[in-house]
Amino acid sequence: MEIRLTCSQESARDPFYPFSYLVSHIPIPSEKRGRWVRSMRRAHPYLFRVWRGLRSADWRDGLVSALISERFPAVLSRFLRTGMVLILRQYHRTESNLYLTISNAMELPRAFNNIAEVFLAAGQEVGIETRIHLDEFADTGDGKQLPANVTVRQWREGRPRQTPCLDKNRPAAATRGGLLSILVSGTLDDYRQQLLELVLNSEVDPQVRETAVLVLSRSEDFGELVPTLVAGVRASGVPFRLTFVVHLAIGSFYYRAAFLDEAHRYFAEAHRCVPWISLDTPLSVELVRAFWISLGNLLREDRGRFSEVPEQCYFLALELPQRSEGEIMEIAALRGLAAHYTINSRFVPAERYLQAALERARRAGLAEEEFECLRLHGAFYERMGQVDRAVAALRTALGMARSEGSADSFAGIHNTLGYLYMTRGAWNTALSHYVEGVRFMVDRFRPSNLHEIISSLHNIVELALAVNHPQVGLRYAKLAYRLSDYFSSRRSVRHWNLIRSSRHLTQLALRVGAMGQARQFYQWFIGNLRPAEHAFNEFHRRQLEVLLERRFTEEAVREAIAPVRHELHDALHVQLSVVLFYLDLFRETHDITWQARARDVAREAGLESILSAHRQPPQLPWETVEAAVPDRLLHEYVELGRRFIRSQESLRQHTLLHGCSRRILDDGQLDEVLQSLFPVLRTNFETEEVFLYLRREKGYERVQEPGVASQPPPKAESVLNYAIRRLDEFPNGIFTSVDWGMNPGPLQGRSVLLVQLALHGERRGILVLGNPRGAQWSYNPDDLTILQSLADVLSLKMENLDQLAALRERSIIDDLTGTYNKRILDRVFMELAALNRRTGMPFSMMLLDGDDFKEINDIRGHLAGDEAIRHIAGVLTTTLRPYDRVIRFGGDEFCVFFPSTLSANARAVAERIRAALESQGPCTVSIGLAEYCQEYGTLDSFFRVVDEALYRAKGSKNRIELVKQPAPTEISEGGNESAKTGKDGIGSGLDRSGTES
Repeated sequence: MEIRLTCSQESARDPFYPFSYLVSHIPIPSEKRGRWVRSMRRAHPYLFRVWRGLRSADWRDGLVSALISERFPAVLSRFLRTGMVLILRQYHRTESNLYLTISNAMELPRAFNNIAEVFLAAGQEVGIETRIHLDEFADTGDGKQLPANVTVRQWREGRPRQTPCLDKNRPAAATRGGLLSILVSGTLDDYRQQLLELVLNSEVDPQVRETAVLVLSRSEDFGELVPTLVAGVRASGVPFRLTFVVHLAIGSFYYRAAFLDEAHRYFAEAHRCVPWISLDTPLSVELVRAFWISLGNLLREDRGRFSEVPEQCYFLALELPQRSEGEIMEIAALRGLAAHYTINSRFVPAERYLQAALERARRAGLAEEEFECLRLHGAFYERMGQVDRAVAALRTALGMARSEGSADSFAGIHNTLGYLYMTRGAWNTALSHYVEGVRFMVDRFRPSNLHEIISSLHNIVELALAVNHPQVGLRYAKLAYRLSDYFSSRRSVRHWNLIRSSRHLTQLALRVGAMGQARQFYQWFIGNLRPAEHAFNEFHRRQLEVLLERRFTEEAVREAIAPVRHELHDALHVQLSVVLFYLDLFRETHDITWQARARDVAREAGLESILSAHRQPPQLPWETVEAAVPDRLLHEYVELGRRFIRSQESLRQHTLLHGCSRRILDDGQLDEVLQSLFPVLRTNFETEEVFLYLRREKGYERVQEPGVASQPPPKAESVLNYAIRRLDEFPNGIFTSVDWGMNPGPLQGRSVLLVQLALHGERRGILVLGNPRGAQWSYNPDDLTILQSLADVLSLKMENLDQLAALRERSIIDDLTGTYNKRILDRVFMELAALNRRTGMPFSMMLLDGDDFKEINDIRGHLAGDEAIRHIAGVLTTTLRPYDRVIRFGGDEFCVFFPSTLSANARAVAERIRAALESQGPCTVSIGLAEYCQEYGTLDSFFRVVDEALYRAKGSKNRIELVKQPAPTEISEGGNESAKTGKDGIGSGLDRSGTES
């Protein structure tokens, strides 16, 4: 059969075209339609509506909610193949071939290549010859080849294919279709920046933004975009549900990448949003369900900072309203419960939930979920010590792995099988399974496979421990540690693989007698542990302490085994570890008591082969491991990745420093600079406690953060004393990890950063940062470096502001007398007049002018005139109060403002000044004085009145002329008249003030 189709621009917006056309036009007899619908339901439930016709807009909700799944790529691939097989089986009844001839193929969607491969492979699977012929096609120059059995009549150059529609002005349904087209076509990395802009654009439909976040989170390099994405979400105007989706997507990304601490941080942010998410749409329900399942999976591996336990999370997921499209999530929750109970050796509920998940997966036709359940069955029987049943379940899963599971799932089954054979002494079979798993992962290498490769290396190391080949184990333990260190980051140094690698290195160094190396490796091991650690890790910590400190007493050994004693009779991995511990004790002490205990535990668990291998190590083909593990290439890959991460971190630091420095240098006032500093510190250093102290004349003063309640004085004082003491020891700045003994109350249980604000060797202030209590990460030298750089910029800004203030102060000080000059006349008057209007506080103004001052200059010279002016200024400053303002604005003319002073009191002070100058010389003065009232209005009006009083006083000299409070009408007229004169009124007064010396 041949089907001819013609593409259009509308067709290009459908990511599944032309194959979606087959769904809606396939000839199905009416009597078989029911069977066809049931067959389609057996495909992945989330995509059922896609294959039913792609006619409605809401079909995408199911796919969007599936994006959060950690196995989404495998799920999507599996569904596409299943759907194609079902389509072609309908043709198989009447046709032996199917040809698609497509005209105007320039408009094919970007997903065409990927889905065409699935389509052609599905045809081969059901025995139908399938071919696709295109009339013309664009050569995009990217080197990608069309699949086999796809022919092209004519190639065109230079014309790009139709790109997905990401225009914010397009309908939301069309834009979401474009997003899915990006995902299916495998061109996600080409659109990362556009997707990021779409998420951060407040004008875009909220559901489109949510979909863009989830699609973006599938990118391999999503971690690079996280800081920008989080900063954009923290900005105003972001819908609440989008905040939840962003943190859920980031947390899921870090969980898939095995960054447990990072996953905890972002799941904690999403957790705060959950109570406020309305479950009014199917998509909201599925997103919340996905959150609880993902959180349960995370807590199953690492309890972290949550009060919930894994089983509580799974039950919350199961309690949400169930829909047919959500069946896979329900199965995932049941599997999670079964895994949780298996890990905790609660086998009865574990088996019940595991069986329920397996039955539902088979009933729904979800082969990939059935595969995962079989994998879990193997782990379940392994924990129970039922090796034969575990091997049978895993072999069944292994038969499905190549078609239903991902590469890491396939390798994971080989690792589990290898472990089971190892416990039964089938050393060569165990090693062959480990090698097969590693080879499969390396041949299909992706960055996400590195986690399972490291797990395989750990299993090889445990095999070397079991058969007493420590030198072989050391080689692969070191490689595993180097690869595990790839997972570390600025904030996330904890990773299960780092814990296992450092523990293995310590055990192996003890085996070969390298005590110095063993102690170093042990420090690496405990550096990744937490105060409330998993029982198995706590057992290994105590075990290694016994061996390193050589405390071979009954009490010490019993205390070491205590954390896992409740699992000693039913958990195979615990029994194996305890047997090896007793054998290590026997090797160190030659005490047959420990050998007897090892024999007792081994007999109970069926591990007698471990005892014989310890006495006489078997020869194994370790060269097969060398051939399967390209350690040099893996190491180089990790080093390249690490250098890239360091470059990204360096770029982040420089960008942060540049942005903060510009903000600090652009702000004009110190208060503005300091207030803008707090949000920068909280955002970029993830700090919870910020203490900033500036040095004043009387000591240090704490700068309070706006909107944050201040610490009680004793606590703040204890932080200051602690910071001064530490910085006196380390003047170049320090960073500390969690120090319960030294850190004061507010910093207890926190990692601390301390730097000093210093310039020219003088300490100007102290900055103290404390990370969130119980955050499980510590500041590092990179944090200290960038914070010290910010402190240096801030210190420089403070010095510039001090110099600017000094220049500003010098600009208003008279050089001859040290009093103020006339530049502050307006400012002082405005301040006092404003206080008078607001509070009614009175003030008075005095104008003082020397009598016959010109004769002093003419007869005795200008130097004597300057001395006379300084003498007048000295009498004024010694007679007046500190807050009275003395202003020289002419030769021998002074203006004095008296705050909070009535005219009668001001006259008494003026009389003392006049009498002092009369008795001391060198000249007498005339004084005009008035008390301000609001009827005066402007400074010009008030100054004119006092200046006229001074003019009258100079008529007879050496006297004071007090202006009486005039009638309001008279003042009003005078005020209006002076207001009309503008600056001329005060200007004329200043011009008439006297001769400049």
